[in-house]
Amino acid sequence: MGLFRRGVIVKCLSWRSLWRSFFTTLCITVTAQASEPIQQAEAGAVIKLSPSIRIKNYRQAVPGLPMQRIASFIERHQVFTEEQLENSGYILSLEDNRIVAGLNDRVYVRGAGYSAVGSRYLLYRQEKAYQSRLFHPNQPNRMLGYEMRYIGTLELESQDNDIATMRVVKSKEEVRAKDIVTLQDLGVTPAIFYPNAPSRRVQGEIISMLEGIGFGGLYSVVAINLGEDHLLSPGNVLTISTQREQAKDARNSEQVALPLEETGYLMVFRTFPQVSYALVMEASKPIKVGDLLTVPDL
Repeated sequence: MGLFRRGVIVKCLSWRSLWRSFFTTLCITVTAQASEPIQQAEAGAVIKLSPSIRIKNYRQAVPGLPMQRIASFIERHQVFTEEQLENSGYILSLEDNRIVAGLNDRVYVRGAGYSAVGSRYLLYRQEKAYQSRLFHPNQPNRMLGYEMRYIGTLELESQDNDIATMRVVKSKEEVRAKDIVTLQDLGVTPAIFYPNAPSRRVQGEIISMLEGIGFGGLYSVVAINLGEDHLLSPGNVLTISTQREQAKDARNSEQVALPLEETGYLMVFRTFPQVSYALVMEASKPIKVGDLLTVPDL
C-alpha cells in the first residue's frame, strides 16, 4: 500500500515468512527533497523533488531453532533401515552371564566390524517400526525404518575375530543382550539451522510423536515419512494440515470431504533416508499422527 503525507511517499512491500508469527517487512521510503525547505506551496508554484531510497528490516529475522528442545533427540535417536539393522553389531552376552550391565561393566559384541583399541561405539535399542501408507490406502504399509533409542557408549578393549570385548563407559539405561552396536551416527544434523523451503514439492505425513503422547503442540518433536530420499534436509520448513471431518449433505445424504485445515508449521532438524525428525514451530490446534505435510506457500 502507499501513503502520501507532507511530501513523503512510503511504499511497503510485505511477504509471509515461513511461520505466521514472524515476518520481515522491506520498507522502501521515497522522501521528497527540495532545494529549499518544504513549505506550503502557493497556488501555481513549482517544487523540485529528488527521491531517495532507504531499505531497512522492519522486524528482526526469524529466531533460531531452540536447541535445548532437540539436543536429547540428536544424541538419543536414530532411524535404521532393515538392511542397516541386519548388518549392525549387537551385544552377544554380558560379563559373568548377567542379565543386565551398567557403567564400567564388560560386554561381548559380535559383528561390529574392526577398529582400533580405544574406539568408541554407540549403543542403541530397537523400538517401534516406522510405517506409512499415505496416498496408497489399498496397499500394504510401507516400511520406512526402525526407531533406535540411545542406551549408552562402549569402548573397545580387545578383539578376537568377530567377537569384541568392550566396556560400558556411558550408560543412559541398563545394557541388555541384543542391543545394537554401531560405530557412527547415521543421521544428518548440522550445527546451524537455516530455515528454508524444500528444494522440490513434497507431500508427507506425521508418523510418530516422539515424546510418547497422542497429541502435540508448540515445540513437540515428531517423526515424518520424508527424508533424504525425498531431497529433504535440516532446516526445511513444512506446513501442517489436518483433515476435517466429512460433512453430510442435507439434500442427498452424501458424505462430502471438506478442505484441509492448516494448523501449523514444523522444521526438520535431523534426516535419514526415508524418515526425518522435526520440531513443531507453530500450532493453532493439537498436532497428531496422520496430519498432512506440504511445502508452505511463501
